[in-house]
Amino acid sequence: MDRDAILQKVIEVVNDTLDIADGTELTEQTSFKDLGADSFDLLELVTALEDELDMQFDDDAVQSIATKHLATYGTLKNFHEKNVIQINDTHPALVVPELMRIFIDEAGMNWDEAWSIT
Repeated sequence: MDRDAILQKVIEVVNDTLDIADGTELTEQTSFKDLGADSFDLLELVTALEDELDMQFDDDAVQSIATKHLATYGTLKNFHEKNVIQINDTHPALVVPELMRIFIDEAGMNWDEAWSIT
């Protein structure tokens, strides 16, 4: 699948999962906050996307996600607005300390700022 096909599939899944009102235009800039999605909605959406796109994270997933986010947005301060990482048996709980390490050691954030984004 190319980038546009993936984007269209994600938009379809978001529309179906979150029951987005007809006529609401979703783009790659649409945030979860724009959709009024709560944490339960996000969990449901992540599960639906994993099922639909058959997504798998590799061992270096957190670092890879952070690196790609930084390259795309130029900052990690909006990481929580653009990314969702489901923590389960496939994505172990070590994701949280790894994100904290990246935000503090690599991005130079203080503990409170890193924690609020994590």
